[in-house]
Amino acid sequence: MSLIITSPTPRQTCVFEEDVVIRWQWTGSSTPSGYRVELSWDGSNYRDIASSVSATSHSWRVRGVASNIATLRVTSLGANGQTASVPITIQPPGAPGPKGDPGPKGDPGPKGDKGPKGDPGALQEIGVAVLDPILSCSPNGSGIPSHHLAASTNSEEPKKHVVDMSSKMPAGARLIGGWYTPYHNIAAVGEFALISVSTCASSSTALEVQLASWSGRKGDLRIQLFGVWVR
Repeated sequence: MSLIITSPTPRQTCVFEEDVVIRWQWTGSSTPSGYRVELSWDGSNYRDIASSVSATSHSWRVRGVASNIATLRVTSLGANGQTASVPITIQPPGAPGPKGDPGPKGDPGPKGDKGPKGDPGALQEIGVAVLDPILSCSPNGSGIPSHHLAASTNSEEPKKHVVDMSSKMPAGARLIGGWYTPYHNIAAVGEFALISVSTCASSSTALEVQLASWSGRKGDLRIQLFGVWVR
């Protein structure tokens, strides 16, 4: 008997908020009573995506934290339990995907006449603003200090925070992107179902942080929040 995951393929990139169909194939004389589907962001600690699936596929809305060492695992339930796993990459929307092989180089076309030299455009200044907020979650959403960024207790409905970065930016600058990295109590990353950072539609000097925790989880996570600005 054997259990094989057929989709996604090894090292496939899965993007936040997209639906990915996980498929597997069972070969054996008896059919399992069901299958357990799990996800690990670090390759060792697993969380349930679905605790019992009767079919040989499951649709998963990509959630969690960005990781290039994530692993999906499927386990057959019953006396003859078998396990299959596949490594994947999880990334936020808009992040660059893997670089493909270069195509064949074409022949150069005829060289045209050199046109008049134009005036140089204004040079754009670019920099990075950094804050270090604390993210928090609790089983019922209470008891979280007001200066922390609180996560929702529903993994399907993240709480949105607008984080003003203007104090770390020069006058006249605007944000064009953002990301985060955990740097204290990193193990607490696993308590959060979603940590997402993006530019804010309502303010050119703020980032929007969306947070959701797994049910019943509690923990604090200090991160560094980076915002790329131009002016």
